[in-house]
Amino acid sequence: MNSDRSSTTIADYYDRVAETWDKSHGAERLSPRFARQMHDRLKLLFADIRSGAQALELGAGTGPYIGITAPLFGSVIATDVSEGMLAVFARRLQALGLPNVTLMQQDACELSGIAAESLDVVYSIGLLETIADFDRLFGAIHRVLKPRGIVAGISSNGKCPWYAVRRSIQRGERHCRTTTLATAARLSNVLSRSGFAPPEIVYWGAAPPGLQNRLIGAALDAVETVIAPTPLARYLGVLSFRASKR
Repeated sequence: MNSDRSSTTIADYYDRVAETWDKSHGAERLSPRFARQMHDRLKLLFADIRSGAQALELGAGTGPYIGITAPLFGSVIATDVSEGMLAVFARRLQALGLPNVTLMQQDACELSGIAAESLDVVYSIGLLETIADFDRLFGAIHRVLKPRGIVAGISSNGKCPWYAVRRSIQRGERHCRTTTLATAARLSNVLSRSGFAPPEIVYWGAAPPGLQNRLIGAALDAVETVIAPTPLARYLGVLSFRASKR
């Protein structure tokens, strides 16, 4: 991956792969089990948000989850740094017929087109993997959220051993991801510095497709029923986080 972490570099990459992204790397390749988990976790993240809330999705890409999230809010502004990804998203919106969603090209670490204290919820799905400067990101989010507004998201869990194995096999990261993934400790620290209350964090995630079998599936199902994170749960591949603006 190019060491240049500018938004232009990232946008150029995703512009090039936008038209084939869903089939080659996107949500269409998710296992049915993981897709069900993602659906359930998104609904749980926003279960208590009022129906008329104004939300902002960061790094929305081609919009694979907008059919789940849009009905949960009064309106959604879906943003991405890539014009190409948003073009695919626009076609998805037309097919789904979601009138409460607006698309906007924005750098998630700047959000220059979003007014201060104008939103109830800011969320992301898989964005943190491409962010090198969490302080800039959460600083921008804090600015656009209303008092007591909610930041939430789903991200790869940097404590999961699978990612270290994958990096070794693939000899580095891919898709403009950074070399440092989110962890509970990292999220807690940056959210505190950025003016948020301590986050609620839940660990979850299906095993990689090549490792899925009855034994592992049963073990993960058992872990996911535990409310308090166990040592095993902390090493699952995905985490959900949520925190309120102070």
